Amino acid sequence: MTVVQGGFRRALLVLPVVLAMSGAVAPVAMADTTESASLEISSETGAWPVSNSHRWETPADEFMVWENENIVKVDASTMDGRNYVRVELNATGFVPLRVGTYEGVRNRLLDPGGPGILVVSGGFGCGTDFAEFTIDRIERDAGGKLTALDADFEQRCGSATAPASRGEVHFEA
Repeated sequence: MTVVQGGFRRALLVLPVVLAMSGAVAPVAMADTTESASLEISSETGAWPVSNSHRWETPADEFMVWENENIVKVDASTMDGRNYVRVELNATGFVPLRVGTYEGVRNRLLDPGGPGILVVSGGFGCGTDFAEFTIDRIERDAGGKLTALDADFEQRCGSATAPASRGEVHFEA
């Protein structure tokens, strides 16, 4: 087991993150296995919780994108399950996300008053997120089901000057 500097503070977030993610285990009526999706994250040295760079894409990797209670959720995993990441994005007041840039983004679980982000990698997340994200395209069908998403984000853990993880997600149902 590797101990990461500041690990205790980060470890305090693990239980709430695991509890928040427990809903992912139960079937979600809005969840879809997608045909065309990719997520690429590039992290600076020392970034948390994604400490490396990786690209997930269908059909080589497992991928799910859905929206539940106006929170867009992106799950990506290598087929062997060893490299898993989840990204969640929401607008202020949990209204439906729209095209635009969301600044001053914080951890959606611990600071629900504004726009939110949650990035989980290997079961670990960040309690003090400093982030922004841009929705370039978001489409829903007549029933409100998410059918397309193009977004990018920058997330830093612990301070606004901490090493960053930058990601792009593309999804087409």
